Amino acid sequence: MKYWLEGPKTGTVDLVANLPGFPDNVRMNERGQLWVAIDCCRTPAQEVLTNNPWLRSLYFRLPMRMSILARLMGMRMYTLISLFSEEGEIVEVLEDRKGAVMKLEMLFITYLATK
Repeated sequence: MKYWLEGPKTGTVDLVANLPGFPDNVRMNERGQLWVAIDCCRTPAQEVLTNNPWLRSLYFRLPMRMSILARLMGMRMYTLISLFSEEGEIVEVLEDRKGAVMKLEMLFITYLATK
């Protein structure tokens, strides 16, 4: 989403892109494009948690590691990094379906922002 700070749309929000997961980090490059790190990918179980604060609260209090809980709920843990134009159009997509570089996501997205 894009929140307008100034101009005729000040204080309003526009939907820029419908992401396949939950954004974890966003960086703008010198061309005004956005690199977005996304923890992939949304599942029906995640949608239920997102839309139900009580269940989400319960889920995060369970005495289990998040990776185990995620697998039990059918979540696939991997990273997707997308480059979006200012209009929300996909310019480039980098995927890590095996989750090999997931822990390096922050470093990687910072590197990409400088390209």
